[in-house]
Amino acid sequence: MKLRSWIKGKLIGIDFNALGVAGIELDFLMKHVPSNSVVMEIGCGYGQTTKRFAEKGNKVYAIDPFLPHKDSNLLMGEKPHKIKEKFFKNILGKYVIHYYMTSENALKHYDGDKFDFIFIDGEHSYKALEIDIKWLKYLKKDGLVAFHDCTLPEVNDFLVKHVFPKYEFIGSRESTFIFRKGRRRK
Repeated sequence: MKLRSWIKGKLIGIDFNALGVAGIELDFLMKHVPSNSVVMEIGCGYGQTTKRFAEKGNKVYAIDPFLPHKDSNLLMGEKPHKIKEKFFKNILGKYVIHYYMTSENALKHYDGDKFDFIFIDGEHSYKALEIDIKWLKYLKKDGLVAFHDCTLPEVNDFLVKHVFPKYEFIGSRESTFIFRKGRRRK
């Protein structure tokens, strides 16, 4: 059965090894993230995107507290320690600086590099996005910010009210949207 699923995945463009952001969404992100730059990822999960960002020669800052969330499949579920183990295996030997805390707490401690690219795939709530968006003060002019799970109602509402009016929309694949800072949408 696993072989059949793998073949089907290859035929329709799904990468079953990429947990979290997968397939054409992951390819879309990798097409837009610059090489040899500084990247921030908020919400890392298994670390598949973190690993891919780092493999492009990037210095990657990664934020994820790996908190359990029993009522949601959108976060870690009931066993975040297994996800955390997979994350650390994926980033082993890569240039990744991990903040084992919430985005809000990391903001209080951060005083470093400006980012070329920020990927927001955190808690998926309006309230969390109000915090995560504060990282854009560290995004370089003309830097890119990507959001995942944009089809979720709270994420979509947030983007419509706070991101589309202020940033240039670059494009989207599935539920991943990318914007450019410094150029207002007309």
